[in-house]
Amino acid sequence: MYRWTILLISLALLGGCASVQKDRLMATSADLLARTGDALSRIGERTPAADETAPSRAPAKRDQLAELFDQPYIDPLTRYLAKHADDPAYSGQLERVRRERDRRCRAIAENFAAKPRTEETLTSYRAGYSFSCPGQVAAYERALAGEQERQASAEKAKKAEQAENPEESAQAAAPIQDDQLSECYLLTTIRNFTEARRVCQEPAEAGDVRAQANMALISHALADYRQAHQWARKAAAESSEAAYLLGRMYTNGQGVEADPARAEKWYHQAAGQGHAGAKAVLRERSDSSGITKTQ
Repeated sequence: MYRWTILLISLALLGGCASVQKDRLMATSADLLARTGDALSRIGERTPAADETAPSRAPAKRDQLAELFDQPYIDPLTRYLAKHADDPAYSGQLERVRRERDRRCRAIAENFAAKPRTEETLTSYRAGYSFSCPGQVAAYERALAGEQERQASAEKAKKAEQAENPEESAQAAAPIQDDQLSECYLLTTIRNFTEARRVCQEPAEAGDVRAQANMALISHALADYRQAHQWARKAAAESSEAAYLLGRMYTNGQGVEADPARAEKWYHQAAGQGHAGAKAVLRERSDSSGITKTQ
């Protein structure tokens, strides 16, 4: 009896182990079949290329250029050119950056050309733009050197002339007295031309425009038309009286050949400067021209 009990227990244990092994085998087989089916379903699909999965460099380059062009300075462009100069992948970007750098250098050159050409301006130009725009800075420096050389030559010639004519130089350097100018204007106004000519000569030669215009009127009144023409031409740019006198002289052929076209030119200039007599002459000519056309 005892033996039969042991035998039954052993058979039960063996049956349970077989059931467990069967369950494990079925689970393993199901997992294997699932993975195999998944692998088979992917057969024939295209494998992504390496360049499709890697991040693209082109957008990054475009972003760099956008940021580079948005900022207002020139040196970052030059540093970008130096950094990527030996990289063939940046050839297209380098050309665009180079064009933009050159454009900004030209704009800066035009800005400095409009300023007074001095050593201080050159120092500022060098400090700000020698790194990126060396050619433009060098051109400005050459222009300044040439201008300084011309000024030095003119000053040297002036000193030589003063040394040869010390008396004339002293007279030119002497300041014009206000009372002398007042006397010149007064004598011309009261038509004391002989005395006015003596008093007005010096300030006219020193460059006083009204004295020059007075000398033109005085010379014209004294029938010295050659002198009148010379003095009127010197003063006409700023004196309506001198411009009007030139119009009259070309109208009447006094000291010059009569020339209606030149006369009208000077009348127009005088009128533009506010001369009432010149305006009246132009109105008369306009009215005469209108009457002639209606006839």
